Amino acid sequence: MQESFSFVPTTSALDLGEGDVTLTDNDYLTIYAATAPPAAPKNIPFVNFATSYNDSYINEVHISFNTRNGNWLADELENDPKFFDCSLFCDIDPSIEGNSTICDTNTYQLSDNAMDQYSLVGLL
Repeated sequence: MQESFSFVPTTSALDLGEGDVTLTDNDYLTIYAATAPPAAPKNIPFVNFATSYNDSYINEVHISFNTRNGNWLADELENDPKFFDCSLFCDIDPSIEGNSTICDTNTYQLSDNAMDQYSLVGLL
């Protein structure tokens, strides 16, 4: 016997594109956050929302009712909305250590819980 379960993909729960656009595989793999809601034509009809995600693009455990999202819901119901993001898990003062000259082979060390996504702008 196969176990079965029910879930709602984030793209469906957020009504990404409001049914007016075709979604791609990338849309289903994107990490959505209220601090950077999706832009048109894939905008959503919500002013604020909460999602559960991880940065490794593997399945996330089902969202649970806990203090963090309970407080978010209470603020929404009291008309005192706050954006729901990962700041609870971030360092207060993250740091990057390494050579100040950017080269192809340098190694940089991030403090615990610092995000590991970055981009370079301009010519090196």
